[in-house]
Amino acid sequence: MKNPAKARIALFLFVLLALAACAACALGEGEYRILQEGSYGDDVLAVKERLYRLGYFTGSSFNNRYTADTAARLKAFEAACGLPETGVATPALQTLLFSDDAVSKKTGKNASGNPPALPGVPDSIYRTIGEGASGDDVLALKERLLALGLFTAKAETANYNKTLATAISEYQLALGVRQTGVADPALQESLFAAAALPLSPTPAPAAPGATPDPASAYAVVPTAVPLKATAPTSTPIGPSVQPTLPELTAGNFLADPAASPYVYADRDNGLWYYISQNLHIHIARMYNKRQNITWFEVEIFCTPDSMPQAFLAQGSKQDGHNYLSPKVLAAQYDAIFAISDDFYGHRWYNKVTQGVIIRNGEIKADAPTPKVKWPYLDVLALFSDGSMRVYGRDEHTAQEYLDMGVIDTFAFGPVLVKDGIIDQGLYDKTVVRYTDDEPRMALGCVEPYHYIAVAVKGRTSDSDGVTMHWLAERMKALGCENALNLDGGNTVALYFMGDVLNKVKNSTSYRDLSSMFGFAAQ
Repeated sequence: MKNPAKARIALFLFVLLALAACAACALGEGEYRILQEGSYGDDVLAVKERLYRLGYFTGSSFNNRYTADTAARLKAFEAACGLPETGVATPALQTLLFSDDAVSKKTGKNASGNPPALPGVPDSIYRTIGEGASGDDVLALKERLLALGLFTAKAETANYNKTLATAISEYQLALGVRQTGVADPALQESLFAAAALPLSPTPAPAAPGATPDPASAYAVVPTAVPLKATAPTSTPIGPSVQPTLPELTAGNFLADPAASPYVYADRDNGLWYYISQNLHIHIARMYNKRQNITWFEVEIFCTPDSMPQAFLAQGSKQDGHNYLSPKVLAAQYDAIFAISDDFYGHRWYNKVTQGVIIRNGEIKADAPTPKVKWPYLDVLALFSDGSMRVYGRDEHTAQEYLDMGVIDTFAFGPVLVKDGIIDQGLYDKTVVRYTDDEPRMALGCVEPYHYIAVAVKGRTSDSDGVTMHWLAERMKALGCENALNLDGGNTVALYFMGDVLNKVKNSTSYRDLSSMFGFAAQ
């Protein structure tokens, strides 16, 4: 061949095609891998789209990341099929999901109208946790090892680290298996078993040349003596009583088109609902006793005709430049639900950089800047299609956002989650604003018309507040693909039907605000 370079390229492409063909033969057509929180790829997208067609998803615009929300939808499918609710898409479960035996959420039946042909023995619900792993299962592993007295730090973050590797190695030592510091599915099944707390004595080493039995290596025999003194669990305490909700559509809205909105408010139990034909708001108060954290998790579903809106304080000055208590401000708009936002009016008043501010499609400030101390003025943008995305503080001008279809922008920061990824800079211990336990507010988006807000109490007897990475991990665990930290401290206000939930009932110690964000009565 006259051109050696072209010849090498042709040979390289041939080898790649051959390898791809071999891989396809090895896997076999129709093979599935285990999908769980943290997975991503075209197969995750296919699972989401299949769940949508079966009525378990409300939106039809999906990405290829397997989030906590995806797991929740899969659990609903598993429950409809009479299967244990794991939230893990094993190969056996995917085989069922893509078959005619998959049960529709709307009809409660499969394509044939017969009971589903259930898959065989399910795969392990656990994945291997090692270097680079993160997620709720990593945090749960830390907390379980802490309960056994093996984890030596505060089980707060959901990332695999050296402290976790050491704790896993100690547990492996107690079992008499090889110390790798990596928790494979078999080890986790042993660890979370009821018998794991009282461990058996370290078994005698195997005879030279003997092949160890993996199953027997992880068998735990109860004894009367625990390995170490146990610590109290850190499992969050949520609402203890759940009401019977009215019949809902697949989109989580009232099924009866003539019914009045369903309202449930139980401050003692820490549970609130507002459900209409086009809006669903669910608020749960959570408490972690060991860490002394009280926070509120808000999940919102809406439709294109019930989008959230900005509430700008009205008064003698321009709307958004006045200061009112959260109750008075919300009442001006007959709000059902509202949260404190970026408090841009405070920056206007103090004549400092406000950032890029758009409210209800109107530019309020246009100051994209590469340099600012605090707040960082990173942007969360709400688009007309119901989606939300996060951007750097100087990534776009206000007019560029409007041209992109943005309705509102909030400028504060830092970015907590972007495209399903937590910013690793949030773990920087040298940044005091990240590591201090503080009251905090975050807003994020799971998918279009599906939002999450988390409001954390702090500086009170029942809550110390949280770090920035705790907030980021919580937003990601709740399924957010994009999320931003909003103004915290005493600014944090969570309003629902005339009550500010994160304050003592009928409290008067509210910080006056210039704007909020939420939903008005229709």
